[in-house]
Amino acid sequence: MATVDPFVVRRGRKEVRRGAVKKKAVFDVRGHQFQARFFRAPAHCAQCKEAIWGLKKKSAGFQCRICSFTVHERCHKEVSFACPGQDNALVPDDAQHPHKFVVKSYGPPTYCDHCGSMLYGLFKQGLQCSSCEMNVHKDCLVQVPALCGTDHNEKRGRILVGFCYEEGSTAGTAKLNVLVREAKKVLSMDPNGLSDPYVKLKMFPDAAGCGKQKTTIAKKTLEPMWHDSFQFKISGEDYQNGRLSLEMWDWDRVTQNDFMGAMSFTIRELREQQQEAGQMYERWYKLLNEKEGEVYNVPIFTDTELEQKRMQRLSIVRSIPVNIGIDDNHCS
Repeated sequence: MATVDPFVVRRGRKEVRRGAVKKKAVFDVRGHQFQARFFRAPAHCAQCKEAIWGLKKKSAGFQCRICSFTVHERCHKEVSFACPGQDNALVPDDAQHPHKFVVKSYGPPTYCDHCGSMLYGLFKQGLQCSSCEMNVHKDCLVQVPALCGTDHNEKRGRILVGFCYEEGSTAGTAKLNVLVREAKKVLSMDPNGLSDPYVKLKMFPDAAGCGKQKTTIAKKTLEPMWHDSFQFKISGEDYQNGRLSLEMWDWDRVTQNDFMGAMSFTIRELREQQQEAGQMYERWYKLLNEKEGEVYNVPIFTDTELEQKRMQRLSIVRSIPVNIGIDDNHCS
């Protein structure tokens, strides 16, 4: 005789457990545990800084149930820092960049750059970092990661670029091969909400006389695909003081082209990053503003690479001898 489970009831053709509650799906990204949430009040994404829209039956946004970091559903996979509320974060990646928060009163409506909700009140509504101008609630202060001065929001998007440095047989015959593959979440520059992006490459000082080179124009898209290859001749002077500049522009037929993002590399830096001779080295990079792009670049590391760096720092910390503080004069 078959046993009957008293907690199982039949609803049509399905058998369900009585009193069972369906839990929301949890998406784990770098320690963050994101869950879909509908916001009754206006909210902004802490990743791209845009408003979060949606219907009640559909997920309007994602929020970490540990640190309350709020993002779009499309932005939750792009979060680049570990969850500060995790207990196993023994050596945080951002411990050297603390914020300098001070109490501030805001005039126009302002949103928290961590939880995404509005800073309510008539005066002294929240805190603002005096260095990077980040705005947060007082209650969110303990959960804010120490990322002052770090562009983890990817406001201008990201680009996938590959480099291959080839040594020459004689002095001044080295070559630098550059592959511009694709970009994601670039800025919207046209009235239709899209862009016509292309990438312009330039070596300076250009001792070899390679001049400017640029990719094809990707029409009406925010995720362009190019797969264009370029080659630059590297002289001895270029290797010592040369810098490769990459700039993304939005093409316009009538008006002037619009700047979208930039980054730059030293030739020595690209040569040292290459792991094997003659092999293309590809990585995602964040697009920066014009002033920042002239000086440096910000690579985007994978979860595996970040975990390896964390373990390396952890091994260094554990290898430091601990000073017990025992006086040798009192030892028998």
